[in-house]
Amino acid sequence: MTLSILMALWSAVLALSPLSPTHAPTPKWVTIEAHDYAFTAPAVVQAGATVFRFVNHGRVPHEVQLFRFNAKPMHSTLGMVALLEVR
Repeated sequence: MTLSILMALWSAVLALSPLSPTHAPTPKWVTIEAHDYAFTAPAVVQAGATVFRFVNHGRVPHEVQLFRFNAKPMHSTLGMVALLEVR
């Protein structure tokens, strides 16, 4: 085979590959809004690629932290949160 045919075949393989940027999932956008003494955020975020946007509507600087909990029973998760609060 000639080099041009090999290059064309390789380009086709890359285009169909799941690693190709053309097949990258489009991330979901989640907005978290901070107000004085309150936050507004969705109760649930679906699995997958997600971009978080934090908007401060308060008069003072605010910050947010995200935690990922594994799929364990809720009592285990609440127990872990209680341990963190005690410290």
